[in-house]
Amino acid sequence: MSSFDSAAVKEYLLELQDLIVARLEQVDGKSFRHDNWDKGDG
Repeated sequence: MSSFDSAAVKEYLLELQDLIVARLEQVDGKSFRHDNWDKGDG
């Protein structure tokens, strides 16, 4: 089993999300609504 840096993966995915949203906003001409999501216990 290989190990990975979960913080680095999270950072990469959040940056990728920001890039995708920025490009979609350019195409759509409108800003996206930003919702924070926190996973609850359980």
